[in-house]
Amino acid sequence: MATGAPRRTCVGCRTVRDQRELMRLVADGAGGVRVNPLRPSGRSAYLCSSTACLEQALRRKVLARALRAALPALDVEALRRLFLAGARGDL
Repeated sequence: MATGAPRRTCVGCRTVRDQRELMRLVADGAGGVRVNPLRPSGRSAYLCSSTACLEQALRRKVLARALRAALPALDVEALRRLFLAGARGDL
């Protein structure tokens, strides 16, 4: 039973939603994460646009596992700012 729209799971709350309702995070190759990149390639993780899902994903340390990449250069504060900007549509 196909709905036509791709469905993805939020790594924070584990809710399944349409892909366009979620924010995409991609490992940048330098140990960090990019939020909603324009021309993404590679493995990605999806989050609901709520900060609660981001905080839950950070607390559970699931981003590195979902992206299958080590994130030694992850700047959590910068990620929070980018995430909030993306949630508001500023990116």
